[in-house]
Amino acid sequence: MKCFNHPQIDAIGFCRACGRALCRECVGEVSGILCCKGRCESNTKTGIESEALLREARAQFQALKKVGVSTMMRTTWLMAVAAILFLGAGIFGKIQKDTGGSSNLMLLIGIVAGLRVVFMIVASRQIRKVAPNTASK
Repeated sequence: MKCFNHPQIDAIGFCRACGRALCRECVGEVSGILCCKGRCESNTKTGIESEALLREARAQFQALKKVGVSTMMRTTWLMAVAAILFLGAGIFGKIQKDTGGSSNLMLLIGIVAGLRVVFMIVASRQIRKVAPNTASK
């Protein structure tokens, strides 16, 4: 492979920013990364900073995702217990032939809470799939 700027000279590497082959005269270096001297050095520096910020953002997202899902699952369990209690109270009221209508209200609240539990379980599974596990990179 020959240098992009000097076709008669062998290249020693490629610019990370633009991909051009570079000889010793044309190569620049930013934090150990090869780039075009005077042309892509600022782009390479910006790219390195962007990659570092992206890694940090991914790590923070993974931490938030872990906390968010565990909190959501605790809430889901509490909601499931409430749904069971309301459904039980509603069924008990029906068995006792409640004429005041409170058993119907209890059944309705239990059904709504049960549906909410289902939606929360689905949402927590989707949150776990949002991003690959990149915190270790």
